[in-house]
Amino acid sequence: MIKLYGIREILGVCEEVKEVPKDLIEFAKNKNFSFDNTEKYKKIKSLIAKNGIEVFRGFTDIKTIAQISKTNEEFQRDIDKNHKNKIINYVNNSSKSDIYFPEVTLLYSYDVSKNLDELGCLDYAIKDLKQINSMETAATMRAFGFAVFKFDTEKDEKLYRLDGNHRIEALSSIAEEGENRMISFCILFVPKNEKYSQEHLYFYLLNSKALPVTSTKIFDLVTKADANILKEFVESDQLLNILKNTQKIWQSSDDKEKQSLNDQEKQILISVINEILNEKFEPNIINIIEDAIYEYYKYQHNTKCSLLGVICYLKYKHHTFKNFIEQLKLFNKWIKKFNYNLDNFKNFTDLYESFDSYIKTLKKEKYIFVAMEYNEIYIEQYKDSIEKSIHRMKGENKLNNFKLMEIMNEKKDDNIIEKIFKNIEKADIIIVDCSTNNNNVLYEYGFAKGLKNKHIILMSNENWRKDTKDKLIKIQDKDEYINKIIKNLEQGCFDIKVNKTNKWTNQIELEDILEKELKAYIADNNYDILDND
Repeated sequence: MIKLYGIREILGVCEEVKEVPKDLIEFAKNKNFSFDNTEKYKKIKSLIAKNGIEVFRGFTDIKTIAQISKTNEEFQRDIDKNHKNKIINYVNNSSKSDIYFPEVTLLYSYDVSKNLDELGCLDYAIKDLKQINSMETAATMRAFGFAVFKFDTEKDEKLYRLDGNHRIEALSSIAEEGENRMISFCILFVPKNEKYSQEHLYFYLLNSKALPVTSTKIFDLVTKADANILKEFVESDQLLNILKNTQKIWQSSDDKEKQSLNDQEKQILISVINEILNEKFEPNIINIIEDAIYEYYKYQHNTKCSLLGVICYLKYKHHTFKNFIEQLKLFNKWIKKFNYNLDNFKNFTDLYESFDSYIKTLKKEKYIFVAMEYNEIYIEQYKDSIEKSIHRMKGENKLNNFKLMEIMNEKKDDNIIEKIFKNIEKADIIIVDCSTNNNNVLYEYGFAKGLKNKHIILMSNENWRKDTKDKLIKIQDKDEYINKIIKNLEQGCFDIKVNKTNKWTNQIELEDILEKELKAYIADNNYDILDND
């Protein structure tokens, strides 16, 4: 059995004390004392609260708190290792006399059909402490709400942690190493049944309605440290230490020419520094923040202050100045192209990941597959024209990264069919030359049509088509099948002619068509952000 001593109180509306508590009168009778004088009791306790939340507050060691409580998996997020480690680092790196944690809040649920006093888990201490022999002592203890909470480790269900879960986990880890710290707690007693519980309400109120410390107050801590006030505390806290070491850049001064950050920008700076600290230790973070703020000042008059966080995060991800500037230019173009509102992103990490994912997609190789009947002359024409088009596209925007896959050859290969279909699946752009209505080419075209997200370009070399048709016409005693092939060459296959086919007769026309189609592919996929300015 675990016993915790503390103060029991109701957090409700106050009113004047009108009578002596019944349990105090009962205590007096059992001790053969007389104590029913309301005026005498009012001198000790003049006000009492009613119709509110019943709470029990006190102090105990962290091991005991961990033993009687548990995480509510329905409402609480998983333990954030970075957050937990920050608490551990704070304890390990701070002066033992300066460490402070707010109280942890636990919840005790009980059957709504019962009165809390009937449960026996929470009693005023005058009922529990047998050695109280003075009525003055008993009345004083009762007036101040001195009480005892009893928890049976074998029978009782553990209390839910409403607030302070990370603190409990972090301090428990420290306690395992031998440092069992004292911590303050508050237990809320909440009635519940199968249909009714306020547990989720209290969790929501405690965790989503808490007001953050304003940027002004945080920055005040840093500036006051100049006079050695809180100096040790500031130096032991990562966030405050970074702000301290970048103070000359963000701090306001009497110099009107000197730029500084306003309160909203300071709040953003705090947010992005915390995000970076939560990812991993960055030894150059002070230089990163300094460079980022200087760069932000260049944009300050024509952009939203949220860009400060973006610039800090980009500088953190791309240390070299050249790479950082390139990424910043691309980011601004990305925002403008898609008309994104920076405020719609939950944090700078999510924003950067969205941007970085887009840029990686932009830079990745886009493969070009050519389906065509084997003809050495025309294969070389296609190969040469595609390579020239790719080169010109790269010159316009170096983010354009196209690669031509090997066009078929006459070498014997037992796995040629399997390779063709794998290449079609891998390719982003499929060029289909239907000049001769080759069955294999049409089959490959049909396979590509059945796949998603393939940009298909239909091509027809009119000279090749005419030569093929003329050769067939010269055949003597043509049967019905040959005549049908000739007709298809003249009119186009049914599945082909309903779609746009790019016709060409010389290499210049071919190059123009290919370049136009590649640009269409880029525009259709929103890959048209340039990086050449």
